[in-house]
Amino acid sequence: MELIKAILLIFPAYVANASAVVIGGGKPIDFGKTWRGKPIFGKGKTWRGLIGGCLCGIATGCLINYFTSYFGNGIEAFTVIFALSFGALAGDLIKSFIKRRIGKKRGEKWIIADQIDFLLGAFLFTYILNKN
Repeated sequence: MELIKAILLIFPAYVANASAVVIGGGKPIDFGKTWRGKPIFGKGKTWRGLIGGCLCGIATGCLINYFTSYFGNGIEAFTVIFALSFGALAGDLIKSFIKRRIGKKRGEKWIIADQIDFLLGAFLFTYILNKN
């Protein structure tokens, strides 16, 4: 039962990360600008993906919380769900920034970082927003 609870608790981050890819497209977050001759994030990181992914993660978390109350109640629950969803996408953005700095192209694999970036972002952002 604890494994199921752990999966449900991190599920909004997974949904946010995956849906950003599906929903994405449109205007890049960095507006095509460069820093030191390299894209800041790249064309693959878009406002539609960021906002859409975040909203999908939040909707998923709210649905889970409706049936389980794992995230708490009221604003506390929303803060955790938002932090997991937005944090996952922020972690992915940070990884993309680093990838561009070391010369990796959009879509190019970066073993380990490609699998844990969104989780680290989700955990860190949730910790920062909820450390009271």
